[in-house]
Amino acid sequence: MPCGSPDTGKGIPRERLERVFDPFTQLEPRERDAQGGLGVGLALVRYIVELHGGTIKALSLGVSHGSEFVVTLPLMRSGRDAACYWPRAWTNTLVSLAS
Repeated sequence: MPCGSPDTGKGIPRERLERVFDPFTQLEPRERDAQGGLGVGLALVRYIVELHGGTIKALSLGVSHGSEFVVTLPLMRSGRDAACYWPRAWTNTLVSLAS
């Protein structure tokens, strides 16, 4: 089941799309925000998505056109019904944070 998250940010140069998930990959300093980063966030996301049997891809028409990240995860099946695993401990934590 695919799920996308588009934005209207700076976008990603087309020639960099294939490498955006590589560890320590960043845009050139003149192209990124002054805050910077280590370049491990998207590599970590890809690793977690793949651990769950899924895929992630980056889409962008280039600089100044925003970008979209699409995650596709397999559905877990139990009998005839699709099941979603959400640990009860997470639910309790999320509820207490929202209160």
